[in-house]
Amino acid sequence: YEFARFEDIGKPNPAFFEEDKKLLEEMKNTFLACPAAVKYIHSLKIPEEKIDEEIVKIYDFVTDLNYCKRCPGINMCQKATPGLCTKIVYEDGVVSRELVPCKEYLKNVKFKSQFLVRDFPDEWLNSSFKTLDHTAVRKEILESYKNYEKDLSQDWIYIMGEAGTGRTFVAATISLTAARGEKGPIAFIDTPSRFSELNTKKNDTAFFNSQMEKYLTVPILVIDDLGNEYKNDFVRESILTPILSQRAKKHLLTIITSDFDINDIALMYQTSAASKPKAEQIKRILKRMCKKEFNLGDLSVY
Repeated sequence: YEFARFEDIGKPNPAFFEEDKKLLEEMKNTFLACPAAVKYIHSLKIPEEKIDEEIVKIYDFVTDLNYCKRCPGINMCQKATPGLCTKIVYEDGVVSRELVPCKEYLKNVKFKSQFLVRDFPDEWLNSSFKTLDHTAVRKEILESYKNYEKDLSQDWIYIMGEAGTGRTFVAATISLTAARGEKGPIAFIDTPSRFSELNTKKNDTAFFNSQMEKYLTVPILVIDDLGNEYKNDFVRESILTPILSQRAKKHLLTIITSDFDINDIALMYQTSAASKPKAEQIKRILKRMCKKEFNLGDLSVY
């Protein structure tokens, strides 16, 4: 074995110095090859000698900047800190790094904030009109929404279809398109669970009123899976009818998906002979506001 002499212990290895020097030169060249980084660093008025001293920090900034130029989207970001960007700060002669939210992250936060309620999975968030197949009936549904968006119509959208036909997905895509266009706030509710929640907490006045206020006044409401909720006089007269009635009066866009047609919905809400007029009221509102019932039938999703 070959042992180091005592007086050599702690002395730097010249070979290591050369490797470090080469690495630092590569970092500096990478920085100089990025015009956007050079412009930004120079705008901070960092002296050249300070740039050389802090090239490791600046290199991190350049690497991050170059990755973000080819941004794969916030949901596909592979950085160690997705949604955050490295920023160089120069104050009082000190160069430091900060992590700040990137534009795509802020855009995504703003986009998601359009939804007061969103009862559909995150996996659907990238859906758009372009991602839908444009079979005749789906194309008609999308045109109906576009007409509303252009102030050419105030009709509601009623989408029927068996399980697996994608009625919920189509309604979600419309709501996502509206969110990207900042047409919200939007409430996309799973009717069975949300109506059950209201029915269960009807004695909690503050909660009940705050939730109902959303459903009554939100610019766009999606009532998903109507007809499969628990039905009684309270649900009919204190939840569904007020929502439909108030939204119809204010001409607020309402999108409804269901296994059933409007006649079936009215029949199901006729919980007794005496309740027939109340059930007929639901039918009249829906027939008046939904000029057409779009039927996906047994059309498969794709």
